[in-house]
Amino acid sequence: GNINLSAGSGHTAIDIDNGHVVNTGNIVANGTAIHIKGSESTISNSGTIEAVDGVAAIHVDAGAGLNLSAASTTGKIVAKGTADGILLDTGALSLNVADTFIDLSDASSSGIGIHNVAGIEGITLDNTRIDVGGNGIGIKTGATLAKNNSGTINVNNGTGILVQNENGSAAATSLDISDSAALTINVTGSGTGIKATLDGNDRTLKSNANVNINSATGGPAID
Repeated sequence: GNINLSAGSGHTAIDIDNGHVVNTGNIVANGTAIHIKGSESTISNSGTIEAVDGVAAIHVDAGAGLNLSAASTTGKIVAKGTADGILLDTGALSLNVADTFIDLSDASSSGIGIHNVAGIEGITLDNTRIDVGGNGIGIKTGATLAKNNSGTINVNNGTGILVQNENGSAAATSLDISDSAALTINVTGSGTGIKATLDGNDRTLKSNANVNINSATGGPAID
C-alpha cells in the first residue's frame, strides 16, 4: 500500500521501535517518512521512501541502529527541500545500507544523502547509489566509514564524501576506505570527490575508491 502525508508539515509517516518494515509501495511525508527507534530495526524496501521537505526520508534516532536493504535493488530513498536522505541523529548507533538508491537530485534538494550527525564509525555501503544535485553532499561524517564499501556517488558542484565536524571544525578522525575499490565517486561540475578536514594529530586518509572528475571546471579528487 501507499502512505501520503505530503500536505502540511512536521509529519511522521511510520514510527518503528525495533521493528521491521517491508515496503513495496510509496511512503511520502513532509517531515519524516520513517522514524527509527531501537537498535535492531530493519527496512526492506522495493518501493519509494520520500520526504518532500523537513527532516529526512529516514531518521535514525538516539539509541537506534538500522539495516536498510532493497529487494532486487529497486528500493529508492528520495529527499527534497531541506530533508536529508538518511539522518543519523546524535546518539544513533549504526547504519548499513545495501542495494539502495538515495536520490537528492531534485532542484529543491538541499539536504545530505547520508548525514552522520551521530559521528559513528563504520557506516557501510553495499551496492549503494547516491545522487546529489547542485552543491549537495553525498555523505557528511565526522568519523571514518567502513573500510569496505561499494556503489556509486554522483555529485555536481558539491562533495561526494565530506569529513568534518558538524560545526565545520576539523574532525578528530582518520578516513580509511582502503578496501573500497568497488566504490566510485563521479563529479560532473565544479565539485570535489573527497574532502577531509582532519585535526592533524597523526591522522591519515587511506582510499582505494575511484574518483572521476568529469569536468574541466572540476575540483580536486581528494582535498
